[in-house]
Amino acid sequence: MTLLGAGYLPPAKQGALLLSKRNILCLLLAAALLVQPIPLRTWADEAATEETQQEITAPEEESTEATKEETTAETREITEETEPTEEETVPEEISEETEEESFEEDSDDRFFPDYTLDDYADVMYGDGTIKNNGCSVCCMAVAATYLTGHQYYPDELAKWFGSKANNNVDRLRYIANALHLPMTEAENYNFVKEALWEGKIVIQLMNGKSLFTKSQHFILLKGFNEDGRIMVYDPSNTNRSSWRLAQGFEDGFSTDEICWGYDGAFILDPDAMPDDPFIYEEPVREYVEPRYDGLTLTEDETKLLAKLIYVEARGECEDGQQAIAEVVLNRYTSGLFGTSLTAIINDEDAFVPQKLLKEAKPGQAQYEAIDRALYGPYVLPKEVMFYGRVRTTDSVWGEIGRHIFCYPRGYLTQEAN
Repeated sequence: MTLLGAGYLPPAKQGALLLSKRNILCLLLAAALLVQPIPLRTWADEAATEETQQEITAPEEESTEATKEETTAETREITEETEPTEEETVPEEISEETEEESFEEDSDDRFFPDYTLDDYADVMYGDGTIKNNGCSVCCMAVAATYLTGHQYYPDELAKWFGSKANNNVDRLRYIANALHLPMTEAENYNFVKEALWEGKIVIQLMNGKSLFTKSQHFILLKGFNEDGRIMVYDPSNTNRSSWRLAQGFEDGFSTDEICWGYDGAFILDPDAMPDDPFIYEEPVREYVEPRYDGLTLTEDETKLLAKLIYVEARGECEDGQQAIAEVVLNRYTSGLFGTSLTAIINDEDAFVPQKLLKEAKPGQAQYEAIDRALYGPYVLPKEVMFYGRVRTTDSVWGEIGRHIFCYPRGYLTQEAN
């Protein structure tokens, strides 16, 4: 009896098993044939594409690679030449400070201060005050500050120069000369426009046909803005608050608007200023022993004396106006002509008619003449008590301006004896 192992199969079952295996292999092969062409085609396309790209771009890649290598080499050389060592590297903080210092050195220190007439309303200037007569001196203070870098104030200029001329135009000329400012007069408005384009500034006089005044008024033209309009400094508080002028002060005025009412102009050139500009200092007043010790005048007496000087010597030199005041004070302190200063001045036999005194409008020059007559330095000896267009006594002291000044009659004879 033959013994069979545990894995033994009968022949019939073995044939069926072989058939089953063949079927499985056929199915797998068929599935492989159906699925495999898709990835093959894809790879083939990708490979063809890559080959085509390589064929097209290969020269560029070679050139690019060469360029990269050359650029890298050049960069390496530049880096090696310019890159600082640790000892040469400048800290960022120091670099920033250096830039700030350089900016400060190159920056323009010029600026336009802003003054108004109301700021100095009661300060005397010329024939009035800065409030009603000081537009010119405000403009000059702004211009002088801008040109020199030293801040000048309207009340300073008024104190120093307000009595130095008979009108505001001549005062501007006097101040510019005293401050050593490069100022020229414009021949016409075309010169003004040209000067502004060249970076100069202009003090311009406007008349009643202008936007700025019904009479006469000075303004300062600071230059053209980026829109080609003229920027204006105007010290008038009234103009600054005017709705008609507000837009112009903000955005600038057209050249035509500044031309309307043009009545003359002074051109000042910043480029003509020296590196170390002249700065004006008020002269020190010489001290002398007071002649009229303890004498003080009331406000009314001072005003009346100023009117007399205005009528008698307006337009004359400082010494000529001061001499008129000294004659009156000499008479008053001598006791020979009464004890009232007002009565002495109102004596029409000695001085001018009272009608002329009432109409007189004295200004800064006359009041300053009184101050010098009171406190010196003095022009006349205390004994001189007469003056006139002709000799009034036989004892003549001398002549100043249009007047001959004299001692009392017989004074020189007595002195000679």
